[in-house]
Amino acid sequence: WAKTCALFVVGKIAIREFHDVVISCLSDTDDVVRETAVWALGCLNPDDLIQRLAPLKKDRCKRVAQFARFVINSVGFARIPMGSGGYLTRTGRYTADLFANILQDSGERRLRRCRAANILARFKLTAAKTALLESLSIRDKIVRTAILDSLIKGEFVLTMPEKEKLYLLLKGELEDAGRILDSIGFFIMRKHAKRLLGALEQELDHTRKRILSVLFLVCNDRKLIKSSLKPLFYWYVHKKTGNVPSEVAEWFSRLLPDDPETKEKISALFIHKEDSIQIRESWNLSGGIPPVGIEHELRQIAFESPVFSLSWSRICAIEMIVHLNLVSLVPWIIRKLEDKDDVTRATCAWALFKLDYEEYERHAPKLINDVSFLVSKTANQLRKSKKTDVNIQTVILSHEQVMA
Repeated sequence: WAKTCALFVVGKIAIREFHDVVISCLSDTDDVVRETAVWALGCLNPDDLIQRLAPLKKDRCKRVAQFARFVINSVGFARIPMGSGGYLTRTGRYTADLFANILQDSGERRLRRCRAANILARFKLTAAKTALLESLSIRDKIVRTAILDSLIKGEFVLTMPEKEKLYLLLKGELEDAGRILDSIGFFIMRKHAKRLLGALEQELDHTRKRILSVLFLVCNDRKLIKSSLKPLFYWYVHKKTGNVPSEVAEWFSRLLPDDPETKEKISALFIHKEDSIQIRESWNLSGGIPPVGIEHELRQIAFESPVFSLSWSRICAIEMIVHLNLVSLVPWIIRKLEDKDDVTRATCAWALFKLDYEEYERHAPKLINDVSFLVSKTANQLRKSKKTDVNIQTVILSHEQVMA
């Protein structure tokens, strides 16, 4: 405790003479001391900050590792205000490398990675374009959506090999759309599945947005891109109902690839966006996925498959697991208590509380002290409630209040 207080004072006064003392505390056996030392070093902001903190990104204590990563990706640059937001580096300007590092760091929070992609679009540099293209292999499809948006906003000139890479991404997105459609077919007549089906439709909407982004990026007609970009996204992605104007439909047809099979699939996916059953028929998807059972399919959506990228899909699948009392999935729920997404962790806490109260009691102290306000608030609500008093709406409402 004495060391922690001393480090706090050092960080507050930010005197470089204490640099060596802070460095020595980075290897202290106490987790709180190491975490405070990371903060203090960020306040001192020495030239060797990144080199000193890089090993701590793999610290045995999760909090220390997370904070070291945060300091490296943000606090390690002089906090000089620039405009309405952001900071200048020591050299007096932003660097593409900083934001490329944040974008490609798998341990970073999703929102920060998306913001980094958005900022890279402003550089108009080859280094920024390269960083964005290299990051398209990121498994998190929400981050991938932000990357594609940034490639469009940056108006980067793409080479033919780069466009071929994007075409492969297009093929992968179509495969994922087929998997989502299979899941919709599987749950269409199931009890307790209404909310999950809505989430799966949202997954399709996000897939459409990525596909349309790729079609624009591989298009060679710059005049067509400039005139049709906003109308096409409005009518084919954002607007849920209504007839598409003939001029917009003609623009869309000009974006479609030459390959007949791919062209037909994309057309059906967008033209029948209000009717997933019609899309399934156009794609010759009969029935549901192979008969693997509802437990297997819910496990895929909630815990395993990267195809389902939205937190809302996982939450709805977990809710259905609770409704069906699938206690065999408790081990997967416990593993998800370590998920990076706050809402997923809070939902899993609720699900464990419902399905296995004794097991929940073992994890309750850690959940109550979680770094996320949403998770700790949910755990405190569960502690004060009887088993029948808390439902998924409690978690969702708490999330909305936190976001507000």
